[in-house]
Amino acid sequence: MNRKSLHGREKARQIVLPGILLILSIVGFAVLIGFLGNKYPIAMKKAANYFIAVHFFFLCLINIGVFFLLIYLESLVNDWTRIIPGYSDRANDQVQRAMQKADEFLETIVKPFIQSESKWNALKSVLSRKDL
Repeated sequence: MNRKSLHGREKARQIVLPGILLILSIVGFAVLIGFLGNKYPIAMKKAANYFIAVHFFFLCLINIGVFFLLIYLESLVNDWTRIIPGYSDRANDQVQRAMQKADEFLETIVKPFIQSESKWNALKSVLSRKDL
């Protein structure tokens, strides 16, 4: 089986099907509340209160889980920030050494030209004197 057909099958099974089921359950729940709300309004009021309480309870549990997940992720990031300076210090040292080598190399190339120019200027100043 090639990757594209496998991807399409997985997308349908893992994304589209749960989305459709979620939408159908929400619509079914709304229809049930609408139908039972007309027949039993007091019972629906109680059911709505329980429904809100149960959702609030689950949201609190999810909030606690997310809180602990954030604490765990913060500890991971803290560990990573302790590890990074070791790598970055080594990289900075290598960059500094490379820059020093490039400066030395450029100095060996440019130094004769600068010396020859200064010797040429000195020779011109000696030859341009009037008292010779």
